[in-house]
Amino acid sequence: MPKAAVITLIILISLLLLSALFFFEFKRLYEKKKYKKVVYKKLFNFANEADQLLLNDVHLSFSYGNIEIIDHIFIADKYIYLIKDVYYPGILIGNISDPYFFLIDKKEEKKKVRNPLLDNQHTVEELALALNFKREENIFVNVVCYNSSLVLPDELKVKKQGVFFVPACELVSTIKEAEKDNIPVIPHQKSEKLINFLAEKSKRVKEKEKVRNEKRK
Repeated sequence: MPKAAVITLIILISLLLLSALFFFEFKRLYEKKKYKKVVYKKLFNFANEADQLLLNDVHLSFSYGNIEIIDHIFIADKYIYLIKDVYYPGILIGNISDPYFFLIDKKEEKKKVRNPLLDNQHTVEELALALNFKREENIFVNVVCYNSSLVLPDELKVKKQGVFFVPACELVSTIKEAEKDNIPVIPHQKSEKLINFLAEKSKRVKEKEKVRNEKRK
């Protein structure tokens, strides 16, 4: 085979391999973005159906100065759910109380990922403190919702008082079940006042972030 043909063949093979890599990365990013829309739609439809309150992409600044981003705050009749949606392609292993899990992707490569339940619990506690809720009220629920295609052992599938680690397909049904608890209902006027307060706080934080980012350019 002529030398020029060999070089052309090598270039073509390299381009094909690069195209394959970009295709799978693009597919992963697309699926992740689509998954977030799926979670939003489920919560939006449920909020409208049950006359509940929903706030998305909430940016809040707490006492230590860091900005926390809460994917969804869902205020139902009896609980306030802080919902974090995560997308993990592959298999997840670990202990529910550990600071990190291990994710095994389709290439069978293992990498550490932060335990989203612990991160979200920290946000729950900070928000409860900022709003002057007492710990014993147990009104906040830490919810982490993951893509239904994720494979994980039963010990990581958590549905207990105040903490849920559930697939997207079980998110709404899990909230509905929790709302059956025999506890006092949150007055709707109080819920509306709270959601409006959080929406305004988030708006102000986002405006400050925008100004800060423009100054950095």
